[in-house]
Amino acid sequence: MRRGLDSLNERNRSDQPFTAADVQPYVDFFDSHGTSNDQLLAYYLLGRSYHEQGEAPMALKYYQQAIECADTTSSDCDYAQLCRVYAQIGNVFYYQGLYRQELVVDNLSEYYAWKGKDTLAALLNYEKRIHAYRKLNMSDSVIQISYTSNKLYTQYGYPDYAAVVLSYPISTLIETGKMSEAKKNMDIYESKSGFFDSLGNIVHGREIYYKVKGYYYLGIEKFDSAEYFFRKELNDGNDFNNQNAGAKGLADLFLILHKSDSAAKYYQYAYAMNDSLFAHTATETVERMHAINDYSRHQEIAYQERENATQRTIIIWVCLGLLVIILLIAYHVNRELAHKEHESEQKYLQSLSIIEQARQDIAKLYHSEESNKILISEKEQIIREQEIILKSLLHHSLNSQSLAEKKLKESSIYKRIDYLSTIGQKPTDKEWKQIEEIIYVFYPGFGDYMKEKSSILTEKEYKTCLMVRIGIKPTNIGNMLGVASSYVTELRAKLTKKLFGVSGNSKSFDHMLKEIY
Repeated sequence: MRRGLDSLNERNRSDQPFTAADVQPYVDFFDSHGTSNDQLLAYYLLGRSYHEQGEAPMALKYYQQAIECADTTSSDCDYAQLCRVYAQIGNVFYYQGLYRQELVVDNLSEYYAWKGKDTLAALLNYEKRIHAYRKLNMSDSVIQISYTSNKLYTQYGYPDYAAVVLSYPISTLIETGKMSEAKKNMDIYESKSGFFDSLGNIVHGREIYYKVKGYYYLGIEKFDSAEYFFRKELNDGNDFNNQNAGAKGLADLFLILHKSDSAAKYYQYAYAMNDSLFAHTATETVERMHAINDYSRHQEIAYQERENATQRTIIIWVCLGLLVIILLIAYHVNRELAHKEHESEQKYLQSLSIIEQARQDIAKLYHSEESNKILISEKEQIIREQEIILKSLLHHSLNSQSLAEKKLKESSIYKRIDYLSTIGQKPTDKEWKQIEEIIYVFYPGFGDYMKEKSSILTEKEYKTCLMVRIGIKPTNIGNMLGVASSYVTELRAKLTKKLFGVSGNSKSFDHMLKEIY
């Protein structure tokens, strides 16, 4: 019987299929005759058989029974096996979206790996937390765990693993402007992970890295290199996620380059791929739920255990039925909300593209030998109509508001103004005009408001309003205006009364001004 159990364990480790019927005789036998380690392994394999069939509740049940069999007070306790049980529970929690619960069992899995002197397993279970923290959008934790994992893998002689973990924080570093640190991680990942060939091509299944590399080059304004990697993402990555990422990267690039037609084209393709990805994910979720709730399977189990579990089975079925109903309702509601947000974002980008094209056309008409006033008037009317659409979208859609802020901060003039404010240098008149124009493009309602109030504002007050609206810090505003930060604070407090007719401090002024889109 022991040889039979070991044989099943070998099949499990080599990913050969086996069923609960294959394992059950060993569970029954070792329940009466085996040691605690035998029972631990038998129940673990029974849990694995259900896990492979997608029956998460049954898998968790037998994993828990395996844990209860372990005698952690015994000197010969199989800690390495206990580590694997907790690791599998963590996997179940991850694929069910229970990320905080996964973190708890990952910690236990790591603890028992160290107890069992399985160094690599301990390090791998510590690294697993990165994926849970990424799902929880806890970027600081992702970075901290990644760097700690890197040091531990290096310390214990696993340089390839050490290189791989440095890839996880790269996107966050790029988004926060830490380009040199991101580049350092990229160089180590590409040279030491073993995932790249001599031409710099990554192994199949990891093509999403080309998107990350594209955004790095976009961040340092090497647009040809950014385009190369976004197109490589499209060409080499075959699934919906790769296609969506590559198209979104190209759309963002062309918007920065003011190629509105190309930007609109790739945004449209990105949305199509995003919808396909959403539908594919939903299908996988439904299939998992179907497997979990397979009627005939649970009927068989209920029959075997009916004498001591009839009432419990009824309760479980009722709960699962209610859960399915709630999930289906939530799915439809979330999909509808997501669809509306996608439509708003697409309309916002289309309006921006139309406005940009109309402005370019007007500039060409003014420079032509025969200025066509009628055509110019028509283009100006198009701009006014699209600004009305933008105002409505910004008023009703948080997604559009976030997109407007993101696009504004990606513009070269914003980066220039932000840089000048940091080093304490005053912008030129031309630069003031450029930042004013782009603010008015992305926030047309704010533009109308400032035009209306400009007659009652001094030059310093007007420029302060512009800088506050785009999030420049008071100290840096003072640097650009040649005044102390305390003066800027007092000025903002006074502007609360002057512009909004109410008494308030500088922070209340900032809040009210930033509500105008």
